Formats: sequence, structure tokens, C-alpha cells
Amino acid sequence: MNKNRKILLTLLIIVIGLLTIGCHKKTSPSMSPVSMIKKAQQNLASAKNYDANMTMDFSMTSGSDNFDIKMKIAMTSFTTPYKTKMDMNIDMGALGSQDISSYILEDNNNYYEYMNTNGKWNKTKLDSSLMSPKQTDYFNQLTLDLYLSNAKSFKKVGTEKISNKTTIKLEGIMTGKSLKKMLQNKKFLSLLSSVGFDKINFKNLKDIPITMWLDQDSMNPVKMKMDMTSFLQDIMDAILASSINSKKTNSDSSILDSSESIKIPKCMVTIEYDSLGSASDFTVPDELKNIK
Repeated sequence: MNKNRKILLTLLIIVIGLLTIGCHKKTSPSMSPVSMIKKAQQNLASAKNYDANMTMDFSMTSGSDNFDIKMKIAMTSFTTPYKTKMDMNIDMGALGSQDISSYILEDNNNYYEYMNTNGKWNKTKLDSSLMSPKQTDYFNQLTLDLYLSNAKSFKKVGTEKISNKTTIKLEGIMTGKSLKKMLQNKKFLSLLSSVGFDKINFKNLKDIPITMWLDQDSMNPVKMKMDMTSFLQDIMDAILASSINSKKTNSDSSILDSSESIKIPKCMVTIEYDSLGSASDFTVPDELKNIK
């Protein structure tokens, strides 16, 4: 189960990284899809906080184990000082469900994660070199560059009403080539290495189809939907290949048995944004202050 937890954590890092894009200044609905996405470069820096809700409908087969997982995440995040609150529900069908609450807090340039599972809080110090504002800005720019490099693929396909907002609906893809470039970036690889995966050769990555809905008045992202099934299968194949190479070199870095076969029949991700730049502040439970 610890092995599969690391796999799921890696997938979450990749998914959330690809979804971390925002824009919140008023612009014209007559803008082209390319201009709409480029506008995010100016607006991203001023989004100091946000609320978001993410759902992930995910199936995975690992050896003889089958997982059908529905994950719901409600997140509020502030950048100065950095603090994030996350409430997660993981429904694994016959295997049961689990609620997890977590906070990531900045304290004197150090970063700590507090996670509550089964009623008990645990504290973990995070790698400050990956969490600092400079690095956060770097990863934001890396993600933004990914979207901009694919901006020309997006086409306006209509308008829709979502939560009393008139939205512009765009459809496009992230190419496998651009995704590979991002994932092979040294600092992104360092992030993956922090959860136990390194020396992974990402190749032959498939495209990710994306639908996004932008507020017609402000160009705020309202909703985004991604079919990551084929892409994440390629990721798992790369991780398995890395495990095989580690075994050949007698390395202990692999967490997977090279004889295992991991299949991902489905991975659909939806994220809905709210209160970009105007999220409600939250307080941290007093009990966290006494955790060593």
C-alpha cells in the first residue's frame, strides 16, 4: 500500500502542476484563444490566493490489485505568507473511503506539512529549496510556458453558463512533446525525486485533450477538464522502465517490482476555480502549534 501511495502522490504532483494556471484581469471576449492564454502571464503574478475544487476519476491495476478511485479535493491557498489548506476525500469503492485534512505552512522560511489521517496529526518538514517564493514563481512560469507553447491548438467552441457565469469554452491539447520538455526540466525532476522517483526517461508521451471554460468578462478560469488516461499510462510505463534499469544496476532506488504491470484504464480530472485573488482567509487549528 505504501508503494501505491507513492504512485498516487506522484500522479497528484503531475496533475496539480499541469492545472496550476490562473488569470484574473478584465479583458475582451473578442480576444483570440492564444491572446486569452497569453494574458495569464501578466495576471498570474497578481493572483495571491485562490479557492479550487478538484475531482479525479481514476482506475489503476497494479499486479493483482485493482483500484477504482474517486478523489475530491477542496483547496485554499495563499502565497504571502505561504499557507495552503486541503481537504481530501478518497473513495476506493469496496476498499472503503478516507478523509484527509492537511495544511502546508511557512514558518521563518521553513515549510511544514501537517496531515490528519484517522484523527491523528503528523508533521513533516518540506524541502525549502522547492517551496521558496523564488522556486514557486519558477514552477508557475514553467507551467505557464507549457500552456503558451500549446496555445495555438485551442479553439473557441462556444459559450456556456456555469454557476451563473457566462463562460467561453475552449478546446485544445497539450502535446506529448511539450509535456516531455516540462517533465525533463531539472527542477521538476527534483520535485519527483523528492517522492521517490528519479532517473526516469520520459518518452513517447501522448497528448492531453483539454477543455477549459473562462469567465467571459474577466477571463478568470472557471473550469478545466482533462483526459489524462493515455498520458499517465505513458508515465507509469516510464517509471516501470526506470525500475527495470535500477534492478539491472543493483540500485535500491526503485520502489516497483520490475515484473509488475501497471495499467491505467481511466483518469479524468476536473478542476473548478473560485475566488481567484479574493479567497476567504482561514485559521490554523491551535493543536498544530504544539506538534513537534
